[in-house]
Amino acid sequence: MRHIAAIGAVALSLASPAAASQWKLISAGRDDAGHYLIFGDRESIKVTAPKMRRMWIVMVRAHPSKLGDVSTKQLDEIDCGQDRVRSLSINAASETGEILYSKSEVGEWQLVPPDTYGQSEEHAACVGFPQSSFTLDDPIVQGRRLLLGEDPLSGPAH
Repeated sequence: MRHIAAIGAVALSLASPAAASQWKLISAGRDDAGHYLIFGDRESIKVTAPKMRRMWIVMVRAHPSKLGDVSTKQLDEIDCGQDRVRSLSINAASETGEILYSKSEVGEWQLVPPDTYGQSEEHAACVGFPQSSFTLDDPIVQGRRLLLGEDPLSGPAH
């Protein structure tokens, strides 16, 4: 039970600096570490040039990644005209809330492949957010369903 509470606490601690944030689910998936959820902050989207956006995102993992983080918060720059994205700042935290790494430097542009969370992020920033009912403080984000092996969007795993 402590593991469940820790994921929620870490995610909320990474997301809390922006008081007026509206964290909404933009993607869910699975990688080598297991299930994850990606949230975007609708209020943080800034238009920096025609077809250019900046947006904060939070990734919440059910299990630690290879680097040991269960949540990350990052500021990304999205090029809506060229279908590419780059990171400007990233902070990653462990289950206990310890900051494992923090980096504030402009990353290399990466093309956004189809059917990835990058494509969902680009769509949210450039076109609009999906009609999701999940927010960052919902119980699902705190790990309850993820840790039970349930798909966050379709229910129990089979």
